[in-house]
Parts: sequence; C-alpha cells; structure tokens
Amino acid sequence: MCGISGYAIYGASESIQAILNTLFDGLQRLEYRGYDSAGVCVDAPASEGSGTGPLVIKHQAGPGVPAARLAPRRPVPRGQLGKISDLRVRAAEVFEENGFDGEARVSAHVGIGHTRWATHGPPSAVNSHPHVSGANGEFVVVHNGIISNYATLKPFLEKHGAVFVSETDTEVIPHLCEYLWQKRGGRITLPKLAMEVCSRLEGAFALLIKSARYPNELVACKQGSPLVYGIKHDPQGGIRVWLSSDSAALLTHTRDIVVLEDGDVLHIDPHGHPQIFNALALTTNTLAARADVEGLAVVREERKVEAEGGYDHYMQKEIHEQPKTLAETMRGRVIIGKPLQPLASGAANVMLSGHALEPSAAGAALAAAAAAGGGEGGFALPPGRRAGGKGAAAARATGLAAAAAAPLTAAGAKSPSPGRLPAPSPSLSPSPGGYAASDFGGAASDFEEPYIRLGGLADYVEGILRCRRIVFIACGTSFHACLAARATLEEFAAMPVVVELAGDFMDREAPVFRDDTCVFVSQSGETADTLRALEYAKNKGALCVGITNTVGSAISNATHCGVHLNCGYEIGVASTKAYTSQIVALTMVALLLGADRRSMTAKRLDHVRALAALPDAVRGALALDADMRELAAQLKDASDLLFFGRGYNYSTALEAALKAGGRGGGGRRLGGRVKEVALIHSEGINAGEMKHGPLALVDENLPIIVIATMDAMHRKMESVIQQLLARSARLIILCNQARRAGGRGDVPCGGFGAGLWFRAPRLEAPGDVAMDAFAARGCSLIRVPRTVDALQPVVNVVPLQLLSYHLTTLRGFNVDQPRNLAKSVTVTEE
Repeated sequence: MCGISGYAIYGASESIQAILNTLFDGLQRLEYRGYDSAGVCVDAPASEGSGTGPLVIKHQAGPGVPAARLAPRRPVPRGQLGKISDLRVRAAEVFEENGFDGEARVSAHVGIGHTRWATHGPPSAVNSHPHVSGANGEFVVVHNGIISNYATLKPFLEKHGAVFVSETDTEVIPHLCEYLWQKRGGRITLPKLAMEVCSRLEGAFALLIKSARYPNELVACKQGSPLVYGIKHDPQGGIRVWLSSDSAALLTHTRDIVVLEDGDVLHIDPHGHPQIFNALALTTNTLAARADVEGLAVVREERKVEAEGGYDHYMQKEIHEQPKTLAETMRGRVIIGKPLQPLASGAANVMLSGHALEPSAAGAALAAAAAAGGGEGGFALPPGRRAGGKGAAAARATGLAAAAAAPLTAAGAKSPSPGRLPAPSPSLSPSPGGYAASDFGGAASDFEEPYIRLGGLADYVEGILRCRRIVFIACGTSFHACLAARATLEEFAAMPVVVELAGDFMDREAPVFRDDTCVFVSQSGETADTLRALEYAKNKGALCVGITNTVGSAISNATHCGVHLNCGYEIGVASTKAYTSQIVALTMVALLLGADRRSMTAKRLDHVRALAALPDAVRGALALDADMRELAAQLKDASDLLFFGRGYNYSTALEAALKAGGRGGGGRRLGGRVKEVALIHSEGINAGEMKHGPLALVDENLPIIVIATMDAMHRKMESVIQQLLARSARLIILCNQARRAGGRGDVPCGGFGAGLWFRAPRLEAPGDVAMDAFAARGCSLIRVPRTVDALQPVVNVVPLQLLSYHLTTLRGFNVDQPRNLAKSVTVTEE
C-alpha cells in the first residue's frame, strides 16, 4: 500500500536537485503498490533572505470522485493527476516560487519521501505525508501502516499544545516526538527518542524520522510493515544510504541490503554510520544473504524487461507473458523423466509412469545440477527447526527411488520397448514455438520418468503428510488460487484441506493445532492479514509453509519452508500471471504429496505431462484477444455482470468477477476482477447455489458468463444454461474447443518434440452438440483449449483476464492502478 523512500549522503557532494531526483526515482519504483498522494522532504537550499530548513513538498494524486458526481450505476473516471511526474513538476514550481537554487551542492543531507494510500482521512495534500510538528518542522515523519491508538494519543497531545492540521493517524507521531523531546529537556539522543515513541504506538508501522533538532541524522523504525536499507561506500570516502519499502527498489544503487526486523530502530548518525537498536540493547544486523540479494537482482531485471515490452499497459504485458511465466514457475520442477544419475538423498521427487529414454552426456550434467538444487526457487529453514525433517525425508526419497526402479505403467497399459515411445498421430504434431524440455530441467532424452521436484519442501514432506489437515490462508486473488487447487490437494494428498480468508481467520481466532500444516499464499509476501495469521499459527506450533513471488519477503522469512513462484515482478495492481502461477505451484505441491499413492499413478502421469503442456494451452487461449476486445465493446455499457462456475471453476468465476468489478456470491461475498479494474458491479456465483437467490436477478438485460468446460460438472452446467435460457438470459458460454475430427483425446506435451503425450479425458460428442445447440439459440461461445480438470482454471481465466483488460480500457479507466486499490495490502484494520 503506502511506500517509503529515503536517501542520505555523507561526505559525497550532490546537488539538492539530484537528491530530489533520487527520492522521486525511489517513489516511482513503488508506484505499483498503489497510492493516491505523494510528498517529499529535503533541506531547503539557502536563498536570499532565508535560511535552510525542512522543505516539505506534497501533491494529491487526483481530485477523487465525490459521491454526488456518480451517476446511478455508472462510475465517473478518476483524473490521472498526481503521479510522481506531477510531484516533480510541483517541486520545480516550489523552487522557482521561493528562489531556491536546486543546483546548490551539499556534502551531508537527509531526504525522505512517501506515497500514500488513504486510510485515515480522504486523499488530499494536507493528509499526504510527510507530516511535521510545529511551524518550523522540528520533526518530520513518513509512515506506512496504521496507528491503532491514535485516537487516544491525539487528545492527549492536543492538551499539551500540539496543533493538528490533518485527519491522519500519522500526524500523532511527529507531535509525540516533540512532546517527548520537550519532556526530556532536549537531553536525549535521536535513537533513544525513537524507541520511546515506538513504545507508545500500537499497531503496525514503518517510520522514517528526520529532525531539525538532529541535523543530518535519520532514524528508521520497523514494526509489522516492510522496511529495508542499503548502503554504499564511495572510493573517495563518501557514504550513501537508501531506504525503501521494497528491496527491489534499491538494487540499482547497491547490493548491500539489510532487511529490518520487527522491533528494529536503525540510526544513521551525522557521519553516515548505521547502527541498529532494539528496545533492550544494541544489536548488529548482518547483510542480507548473498543468495537472496542475487535473487532480488533477477526480479529487478525482469521488471526492467516488462517496462520495455512494447505493450500499452503492464496488465496487458503480464497477461500475454503467461506462457513464459508458467514455464519459469515449472523450470527445474516439472521434469519429463527421472535423471539418469541418482538424486541426492534429501531430494523430494515424485516418480511417475513413463518410458525409458536414450541417455545423453548432457543429461548427466543436467541431472547433477537438478540434484544439487539449481533453479528450485524454494526456501526452507534448517531441518533442525522442525522435528521429523531431514531424516524422514531422506528415508522417503530412498523408498521413492526404489519404487521407481521398476517402470510404473497405467493399469492395463502395455509397456513399450525400452528406449522407444509410442508414435504420435500425424494429425497431432506439437505446436510450433513451444518450450523445449530443457526449459523444465533437461532434454526429454535425458530422463527416464516424469517427476516433480520442489527443493524448498524436500525436508518437510514427511512432516506435512503426518499432519491432520492442511489449512490454506490467503487474501483476494491468492485466496481464489487456493480454492482452485483445493480439490487437487484433497484428491492427491488424501487429506482434509481447508481454505481460509486471512482476515476472517483472525477475526474468529480459528483453532490451530500442532499437527496442522498451514500454507500462507501471497504474491508480495507482505500481506498484513496473512502475516498476522502466520504469527498466530506459529505461536500455536503449526508447520508453516509459504508460497510467494518475492524473495526475502516477510512470509518467506517467517515460514519453515515454501515455494517461490518465480514468475517475475508483477507491477499491475490486478494480479494476472501470479494467479495462474499460484495454481500451478499448488498443483505441483499436490503431486508431491501424493507420491506414495500407487492407485493415483496414471492420473499423476497425466497431470505432470499436462503441466508441461500448459504454456501452449495458455498460448491458445491468448489467441482469443481480438474476440475478447469485440465482446468487451458489447459489454462496456453494462451495469451488472454475473459469472457462473462450479467445481474447479467456481474459483474462476470469483476471479473473473474480481477483475470486472464485483463480488463473489453463492455463500461467500468475495471480489472479482471485473470489479477491480473495469469498475462494473459483478458477482462470481457458485452455479449450485443459483436457485438459492441469484436466479431472481436474471432477465433479458443481464449479461451472464457461464464457465462450462468439459469436466465432471459439465452436465450440471448444461442444466444451469438451460434454466438461464428459459428466463431469456443474455448468455456467454466459456467452453472447450470442439473435438477434433477422429475423436482423439490425446494432447501434445508442450512442443517438446519428443513424442510425449498425456491422455485428456474424451470430449463427449453430446457436449459438443449441446454447445452448438446453445449457439443456435443465441448464446455467444468462448472456446478454449482442453487440459486436465485441475489445470483447466488456468486456461479458462486467460480470456476472462483479456475481457477485463479491454473492458477497463474501453471504459477509460486506469488499468494498472485502479482507484482505491493497492498492489500490496501491508496494513490491516486493528
């Protein structure tokens, strides 16, 4: 949500304008988090008739949309004012109006900046940060988080002379600093003062504090909200320090990055020397692990590529790159065959049915690299942190390897000759441009049998399987991804699976036991409600697993083990590629946990090969882009939109509605993508609940999108369509492509060029006939490629993402930064 940027120099000459530019650049790297106003504070350069002192420059991100201006059922587009570029212009105006010399050079200076997402008080210049105490700005503060006891502190401080000018909770902090400084008679160091201030604050916060009373000093305080700093020493002896809410924002400046922990108070003294304190004693905080820093560097580079992609918007870019990002999520994890060299004893592998392939010299090297854990992207604490870890996993891996010594085949299938594969049908050649097998860990000829490898979970598989249940805890789109994968986990792991909204989970203080496994899913790894639930579950003794897209995030640091998505930096506020990568990651976890269930061998084989084929299936769905734009043009004036789904695709209905601008229905009231970016009221409804209320909404004017691909729920969805047509509903049906001539159900495995196939369930002719009949009755059809049921939501959501994108652009809204929304929700309601 809010973003913090700080920059301090010591013994390194720079102009005030250069310092401002560094702050503005830092804030621009945080724009993806969402914001409605922004501001910076630097020391004003000397001018004729004035001395130096704190100079605060603010800018509101737009006029907002008063409720009176909203026509019934039709939102008014928000003005696109107030980006960081506008703040740059405002700063230039302030310098010109006051006669400041922006080229004046300084050798020691502290500047701070902030992007605000309104929580207390509406978006306005007066409510934006930085906030100051007194007319002379004795203390200046920027803050990310929520101060839950501000309503108690504010009247107390007003009683002691503080004058408040804003409606924010943040403003109590500079006034509290001034009150405590006065109370101590000025005889207190800045870090000590900061610790006393923090001891009186309740809630979650990350703070930067500078003061005219402590020239060239800076303190940073972290409690529950993310904050990092980086430092660089010049050869000439100068010191530069950068601070930010996001590690990736610092990587263009330095690789020496420190992630502050809860309770840390960082003090930069007047000579540029950093020290980290806590409430009890001085502590030392080492530099971030080199592996983490290098991982962040990769993320930063991918973000640069996204910015140069030639697309109109980040959301558009991120939708279209999903074939690539899904391949990255599976790289080194979905292996089409067993390595020809033995794996390390601690590796967690799922050995699946396959065919012996001809070995090659390259395969041995690739297998060795896979065994060493290269390209895993997982994370895990030392096994000693959790009982029953490494030894049990090693025994398990040994058993799996032994079981794999004899090739496993599907029941009733004839095992082919060694070194040969069944010849593919000439009519079903792998699609051009597909990913090579090496993209997933090696060439097809380098492996004997397909398997899944998740190094981040290797030492914890046995512990997870011993648990009584798996509890998934997430918010928003991540919650939808968990719903999409729940049935897959239940089927393959044969364990009870519960999916919880993090905020509701904590409101209830739901029971958690030592023999539970709690999985925390968050794209950013910083979601406040999810972090609160993580702390709660750890205190209850549960095994905690994280699934995130951000190296070094709070969730990846606090969980016992986990999986990184590796899908690259996602800048658009509406999550697209992270959602599909989350479903894929959770599917891989399900296959890993179901490794010992021999009765599921054939089905696991289909799923692992379907994973390998998934990028091509998604590419086929992306080919519907022009059709989705045409459909969006027909729907852009709609005031309401419903999405019906069932089974695996209930989550697809919820996610599509979130992108359109509505909420979920059918028992749970959740958000949808059409709501989120296109700002159309929409609902995702479980089709099984249609007769329990939603059917009353149906008439000839209401557009309804029904997700009716060929899965176990297909017959029931046909019945739903019939009932909707009986009420003259305006229907759009998302279904599978018609069965190929000849009736084959084989699907090529991602263009690997090695004749690998998985057997998709047959498309029943009656299903094709039914869709054609519905089209004849006036229904629009969106036909998508076919895959296994568990992965069909990944393919199905792609055209709906495209529809949401085109609806938003045609309606004139900001698709990358929807109003009132933030990318990373790092504050929670106390």
